[in-house]
Amino acid sequence: TAVLGGEAVVQTLTGRVVCKINPGTQSGTKIRLKGKGIVSMKDAGRYGDQYVTVQIDVPKNLSNEAKRKLKEFETACKNGSRGAA
Repeated sequence: TAVLGGEAVVQTLTGRVVCKINPGTQSGTKIRLKGKGIVSMKDAGRYGDQYVTVQIDVPKNLSNEAKRKLKEFETACKNGSRGAA
C-alpha cells in the first residue's frame, strides 16, 4: 500500500476511519485526520485533528515465490530509474 498507494483503516478517538495513503509513502510519515481528534474545550461542537504515523511492516518469512517476485520488482525499479536524468 505504501508503494502503490491506497487506503488503510485507522482507529481514531471517535471510531474507525479510512485513511488515504499516497503512493511512495515512507515509514514515519505523519498523516493528519482533520476533525478526528479531541473535542475543543472552548466549543463542544468542534474537534481538533488527530495525527497518525505510518509504520511499514516488513515481512520476515517469505515464500520462494514471494522472494522471486520481490527480486523482479527490485530489477524493474532499477531499470526504470536509468531513464530518468
